[in-house]
Amino acid sequence: MLIFITGGVRSGKSRFAEGLARSYYDDLHERCGGARLIYLATSHISDDEMRERIERHQLDRHGSGYPWVTWEQPVQMMTLVPALERDDVLLIDCLTTWLSNELFQPAFSMVGENGELRSVDFLLEQMRLHILQPLQKMATQSTCLLVSNEIAHEPLFLYDPWTQCYIEILQRLHQEIVAMADQAYLIEYGLPQRTKW
Repeated sequence: MLIFITGGVRSGKSRFAEGLARSYYDDLHERCGGARLIYLATSHISDDEMRERIERHQLDRHGSGYPWVTWEQPVQMMTLVPALERDDVLLIDCLTTWLSNELFQPAFSMVGENGELRSVDFLLEQMRLHILQPLQKMATQSTCLLVSNEIAHEPLFLYDPWTQCYIEILQRLHQEIVAMADQAYLIEYGLPQRTKW
């Protein structure tokens, strides 16, 4: 099962996703007993603000009274699929960071041989391999919740070409993920709106 949760920065989407993951865990644990509640962190600690946010989320999970297991994996998510079990509840936080990690890892180049930024279509095809395929496998293996961000509310021409490219890929991934998802939620001001049933 795949559940997609998106919203603006500081909209409450991670808190909502954690609560939803806990309720799926409660149900599975009651029925099966062997369920695990897994938090898949995609972030690198890049600055003090990011460190504080990560530590706050860790404290919240630790203080929840639930047996969260944390996996830290910025790229190569397919390697995690064999470790998942049918009764696992997996929360991936978040797609925007995962996409950045994949696009800017040393083994992958967003720039072609001519020194220009590769086309969005080429990059999107690569992200289908590195993001959508593992996501589909993880959602087949477990109850999978994916958090993402709505980041562009202005016309794309206001951004530099790299940012335009990133935003367009993210928006197109959102569309494909929602099409794959069993449920989708948009969080605004801490209030969830279910957009796919």
